[in-house]
Amino acid sequence: MLSRSAQDIGADGVLSIAPYYVKPTQEGLFRHFEAVADAVDIPVIVYNIPGRTGVNITSDTLMRIAEVDGIAGVKEASGNMAQIQDVIRRRPEGFEVLSGDDALTLAMICLGGDGVISVTSNCCPALMSDMVRTARAEDVATARSIQSKLLPLFSALFVESNPIPIKYVMGGMGYGNGEPRLPLTPLSEAGRERIDQVLKGIGLARGHRASEVLTMITVMKFGGTSVGSAEALKRVAKIVADTEGEKVVVVSAMSGITNFLVSVADNPQADTEVALSEFANKHLMT
Repeated sequence: MLSRSAQDIGADGVLSIAPYYVKPTQEGLFRHFEAVADAVDIPVIVYNIPGRTGVNITSDTLMRIAEVDGIAGVKEASGNMAQIQDVIRRRPEGFEVLSGDDALTLAMICLGGDGVISVTSNCCPALMSDMVRTARAEDVATARSIQSKLLPLFSALFVESNPIPIKYVMGGMGYGNGEPRLPLTPLSEAGRERIDQVLKGIGLARGHRASEVLTMITVMKFGGTSVGSAEALKRVAKIVADTEGEKVVVVSAMSGITNFLVSVADNPQADTEVALSEFANKHLMT
């Protein structure tokens, strides 16, 4: 099982999407997530995105799933605000409701949601973090101002199928080559022109690393195809080593990677190349 394998290599939690293609019944969905939670000892976030899976997890079913030990919350990308509000109203204590749609994040938090698992945060982590933080603090005016600034980007990042546009943006920042694997194709010329224009409008030009543009914060997410990438970790380790005296935040799906980068930050004079080599030999595919 993939969830158990993720736990075995050090993942701190699991984002588990509803089974796609087979269109299970609501009872089948409940039993599926019950089995996932029972198979691991780390928190499980349910991912409801019917536009991609072909099946919606209803609020009644989600409330049953929420009572299962190990289920920590839901990433809600149904787009159905009435359903999302019903989930927020009925959820048990400690069950987090996270937006799966950047453009709906502010509205969800205003309704009582807890945050977002975001696409835009890959290239604009500080702005997304500030929007969520101010919204949760009930500083709605500031949160609305940030959302207004980011709204064109929210739209542009879905000008073609996600993650094609964000791959293009991150490639321009030096993270990967900007091209997805088949059956996804590189971003079209029209898509590139639109995104470049939007990025310029918010002061984030392609070719600048997020660490150069965002004040005192660098966020690198390791997940999916990035897990096991020694080259990606090498780039981030260098950023950490070069930001002595600044605040660096690293979000990782693997506790081992986080611990390694913390050790780099704590020992800026250490030989990063040697430390990385030792870490990669133990934990990564090179």
